Amino acid sequence: PGITDFVGRAKYGAWEKLKGMSAEKAMQTYIGKLTEFR
Repeated sequence: PGITDFVGRAKYGAWEKLKGMSAEKAMQTYIGKLTEFR
């Protein structure tokens, strides 16, 4: 993403941070976050 694309850079950074995580672990983390918001 370009330097002025703040949303794109944030999304890229979020994906980059999760690089290497298995799909199963990603699902467990997602479900855990959802239950925190309930």
